[in-house]
Amino acid sequence: MTKLLTIPLSFIIILSISGCNIKGVANAFIDNHNERKELKQQAEEIVECFNTGDIDTFEAMFCEKVRTHNDLSLEIQNAFDCLEGKIVSYEYLDFGLVGSIQDGKYDEKKYNILLTILTSENKHYEIAYKRFFVNDFKPESIGIYQLRIWLKVQEIINGEIEYDEKLLYDIR
Repeated sequence: MTKLLTIPLSFIIILSISGCNIKGVANAFIDNHNERKELKQQAEEIVECFNTGDIDTFEAMFCEKVRTHNDLSLEIQNAFDCLEGKIVSYEYLDFGLVGSIQDGKYDEKKYNILLTILTSENKHYEIAYKRFFVNDFKPESIGIYQLRIWLKVQEIINGEIEYDEKLLYDIR
């Protein structure tokens, strides 16, 4: 029982000595958890947009900067056209939070996400996108600010499976 109490108490003492307040750490943890849930849900929505051709919903996910500097509807349609078949399965990979903190709060906070996709035509693709949750330096960049699509070609070389990637589309 003593060992079970030692670890949490040690953690609390370290936080109090280092100047971190527990409430701030807890709030940051909750914010990051909620953002990761939102990112996972957004990935599901992106897959659905590709399968249904829903340009409007997908366009709303992008940041103001991308929406106003591009013919985004056309770019999204071109991105949809890159994939052969419907998405039948995907794997979601969150590369984690990248950010900077000023005066105890984030002034820049972004995530990099990768979707590895298999379509009904047995084609493998990767969709990588970057999303800002916070950007005090460029508020018009909050949302998805870059999306890239690669075709992954599988080859067997010397009995080993290797993948070659070909960039198909890039929106930024």
